[in-house]
Amino acid sequence: MIGEETCCSATRAMLAYARGLVRGDDTPRLGSEGLGAADRIFVVNRRPDDSLPAVGDGLDALFAPHDRAGDLGRLFSPPDRRLVLALLDAVAASGEPGVIRAHGLAFDGTRVDVELMLGGLPAFWSRGDRFLGHAIALGADPKLLAGRLTIGALLTPETPRPKPKPQLRLVVSNP
Repeated sequence: MIGEETCCSATRAMLAYARGLVRGDDTPRLGSEGLGAADRIFVVNRRPDDSLPAVGDGLDALFAPHDRAGDLGRLFSPPDRRLVLALLDAVAASGEPGVIRAHGLAFDGTRVDVELMLGGLPAFWSRGDRFLGHAIALGADPKLLAGRLTIGALLTPETPRPKPKPQLRLVVSNP
C-alpha cells in the first residue's frame, strides 16, 4: 500500500488537478512540480469489451513507437490488467483519482519504475468511461520501456461513505 505522500511531486500535482477537474472547482495550477505535465497526459476510453484504448502523448514518453500499444490494458499481464480495470471502476465510483506504481524493463535491461495517475473526467465529457491519465518514469535517467509493466503498488481512492440518514430518536424522561 502506498500513500499519496510517497508519489512523486508531478503525480501529486496531477492528483490535485484531477480532483479539481472532476469537482468543477477552479483547477489548481500545476506549478513547478507539474512542468512538462502536458507532455505526459493521455485519455483512456473504457470500452464495453474492457479494452482500454489510450490517446495522447503521455504514453509516447515511456514507450518506443514499435512497442507502444493502442490499448493501455495490453501493457499489463492478464492478472494485472484486471487490477487496472478494478482501479478504473473504483475511480469512476468515487470521483477520486488513483495511482498505479509499476515497473518494466528498458531496452538495455535496466529496471524502470513508472507512476500512472488515472482520474475520471467530468460528467459533461464522460459517462464514467473516459479517464484522464498521467504517466511519468521515476528516476534520474528516464529510459523508454520495452515490453510489459508489472504492478508493484496501487493507490486506490477511498470509497465514498454514505451520509447518515436522519433518524427519529425517542427520549424518555421519568421525573
